[in-house]
Amino acid sequence: MTLDIVATGSGGNCYLLAAGRDTLMLDCGVSYKRIQNALGYDASRVTGCLVTHEHNDHTRALGDLARAGIDCYMTRGTADAKGVSGHRIHPVTAGRAFTAGRFTAYPFQTEHDAAEPVGFLLSYEPTGERLLYATDTFFLRYAFKGVHYFMVECNYCKGIASTRYLNGELAKPLYDRLLASHFSLDHLKDFFRACDLTAARQIILVHLSDGNSDERRMVREIQSVTGVATAAAAAGQRHELTLTPF
Repeated sequence: MTLDIVATGSGGNCYLLAAGRDTLMLDCGVSYKRIQNALGYDASRVTGCLVTHEHNDHTRALGDLARAGIDCYMTRGTADAKGVSGHRIHPVTAGRAFTAGRFTAYPFQTEHDAAEPVGFLLSYEPTGERLLYATDTFFLRYAFKGVHYFMVECNYCKGIASTRYLNGELAKPLYDRLLASHFSLDHLKDFFRACDLTAARQIILVHLSDGNSDERRMVREIQSVTGVATAAAAAGQRHELTLTPF
């Protein structure tokens, strides 16, 4: 599988996960023109778009995608909050698996200031490879095993955010929202300690905060805790996801 980072962070989030003839789009929080460019102006290969929640940095191109004939999957709460409907909008429910091409997707509840946010555990059926996508959540109530690739938010370092707040660089409403809606480095480490990482091959950190994160520290500490190769996502990157050489 390959993972293309179209955009990541508060300015927009969009990722393309490709395997065989199937390409899944994970969130669509950038302009449709930017997505078209990333796809080489060939949207026909997109099996579907999975949407985690309604905020604009994850849904900016949603209407354009549906009009272009791309099936978009999200919870009913997300669709209602975004005000979208139609035959290309497919409501899904946390805890109930569905298929998109040769991918099976299992939505699970996340914790964010949104109507009905979810993450997705994805399985590519021809090979059995599994990828976990979780973003915009301040913790995960589930532990996972048998996952090969993790795409997870690592938004901020508590010490950096607290210092900026005390120095008057971060307004209290923004600081409070950060703590109550996004994954910190410390909470992410706790999450990984609870998971069975025997099958894990790669961890990709997404949605890093521009002012409240330390990319090198995050990569170093997550890799140290997990023993799994770790990288921070950046727009324009391509990550090769493979089970070998293990």
